Amino acid sequence: MKVFLYLFLSINLYFANLLSAAEVFQNKVYVSNFGSNSVSVWDTTKPNEPAKIIKIGEVDPTFLVLKSDGKRLYVLDAFGVNIISTESMTVLKRINFNRGTFPQLKGAGRPSNLAITSDDKFVYINITDDHTGIGRGDILVAVLNTETDIIDRFIPIKEGRFVAQGITIANNEIFVGYNESKPPNPQSNASISIIDNSTNKVTETILIGDKFGPSLAVAITEPLKIYGGLAEPNGLAKLAIIKFDGTDYISTNKPVNFWGLFFAPSQKHQRMFATDARDIFMINTSNESVKQFVINRNPFGIALNHDENILYVADNTNNKVLIYDIVGNDIIPAQPAFFKVGSKPYGVAVGPSSQTPKVVVLPPTHLKGKVIENRFLTQTDLTVRLTWKPSPDLSVIIYNVFRNDELIGTVLADSKLEFDDHNREEDKTYTYMVEALITEDQVSKPISITIKT
Repeated sequence: MKVFLYLFLSINLYFANLLSAAEVFQNKVYVSNFGSNSVSVWDTTKPNEPAKIIKIGEVDPTFLVLKSDGKRLYVLDAFGVNIISTESMTVLKRINFNRGTFPQLKGAGRPSNLAITSDDKFVYINITDDHTGIGRGDILVAVLNTETDIIDRFIPIKEGRFVAQGITIANNEIFVGYNESKPPNPQSNASISIIDNSTNKVTETILIGDKFGPSLAVAITEPLKIYGGLAEPNGLAKLAIIKFDGTDYISTNKPVNFWGLFFAPSQKHQRMFATDARDIFMINTSNESVKQFVINRNPFGIALNHDENILYVADNTNNKVLIYDIVGNDIIPAQPAFFKVGSKPYGVAVGPSSQTPKVVVLPPTHLKGKVIENRFLTQTDLTVRLTWKPSPDLSVIIYNVFRNDELIGTVLADSKLEFDDHNREEDKTYTYMVEALITEDQVSKPISITIKT
């Protein structure tokens, strides 16, 4: 009987492990290394292990996108796009846009950025057809069929002396950014051309002005909004927000000293994160407010994990990817705070996660409160002071404090566990709750106390 029971438990454990085991392409962060011609692959479930390396045969890998199933990675280099199997960790194919490779190109095709459709069927690549020999030329968009790994077509955007920049997709439209290059300004007159996804033809071009940074991002809001960084001739930078009001596009600029290099739009909240090689920004896509996080690093590529509670940021100078926990409207260095990658990390993409058991977070204990009267001449500040003991869970990073079900403040786990709620009314009853938080998806049950002033 004991042998049978042991065998039964062993078989069940084997199948449980089989069902919960991660696929090789899950729980991965991919980083293009501009200075070492490679892609670093870091396993989020093995944080103490170094990132693995996929060598890219060509120079200067930059932007990258991942299919939603996590099995194919597309990485731009100076003159082409690399198609990588994330299962075998190998480059399956490289498509070369250099001089003489496609009849549609007059010169050397220099890809600037890329975007993948929501159904994963096509990757659109923004290209400068450098027929001038100095990095200027016509703007074309190459359409890569992800089923055949072949370029289906080139869509002509603009002829002349232009420089391709960002590209993004929303609502069956492709938004293509580029700058004009006309002496004496090396780049100016930023524009966006819009491609109808069903016809692959340009339907409209919007002149924005000034100089675009290398990325565009979209927020699926009402109205639809496209975001990009702009640089003025005098060197000042600002955030461009292009809104479609139903009949026309309206461009507004926010002078926040921001020249957007990379964006990470949220799919769950009305916000996106961005970098400009100095700081990290959080943009509220509803009210268009901007919060700046000064990190004293050189942030380039930026990406959210699929639960949107972790932010990965390439530190281009220090050859690291910084890791932040997203807590409310703040970012806090995670543990570990970074992982090492190759030289001059550029772009970042995050693969799908495996299914993991829900983490149970233990709540704090011994919540107490007292009423304090602080008298200032003719005025009295009635304050409720809350204190509590920490959660037994050592992974907790912050405590949320609520009054009558409304969040009123946060307290870091490594600080004094005390919160003062000022300017309360006399002869009122307040219910307070405190919960422990590891991430936005890993929160304890609250403990509560009712206090009468």
